[in-house]
This record gives sequence, structure tokens and C-alpha cells, in this order.
Amino acid sequence: MEKSKTLKYSALFLIALGLITFFAGFAMAGFDFKKLTREKIDKKSYTTDADIDIINIESNISDVIIKKSTDGSCRIDYSESKKIYTLEVLERIIPD
Repeated sequence: MEKSKTLKYSALFLIALGLITFFAGFAMAGFDFKKLTREKIDKKSYTTDADIDIINIESNISDVIIKKSTDGSCRIDYSESKKIYTLEVLERIIPD
């Protein structure tokens, strides 16, 4: 009976220690799961003065924030990693 209590308390102690370690690391990363990756992420920017009618964004790996520009240009700030991505600018065709 005494051995099973010791095993139970040891298991609970190790689980609690694991949870404390996880939450301490998570707090050090600012509670952001994206910061817990080891993958190198580069910050990049793309700017154009072309008129844009439609923006089509497909992303399941990063947050997308769209803001109005104060200078009339279109600037795209994005993070790039070695994962597959596509940044494509389609020109607007104006009929005569």
C-alpha cells in the first residue's frame, strides 16, 4: 500500500513539474505559440503604387492584418520561411 502511494505522489509531482516547465516556457515566449518554433523567419516587405481592386490572401500558417495606407501606396509586410509560399501581384486590365 505504501509503495502505491509513493508511486502516485511521484507521478503527480512529475506531471506538475512538466506543466510548470511548459507554462514557464510559454510565458517566456509571450504566450505566442508561433514563437516556439525553431524555424528561421525573415521579415520582408513588398510595395507597389499600382491601383488595387481585389486582395486575395490564402494563409493557414500566419496572421494577416490589412490596414489602410496613408500615402496611397500598397505595402505588404510578411514573414517568410522555407515553407512553400506564393506572393503574386496580378495587374488590373482596364478595357478601352
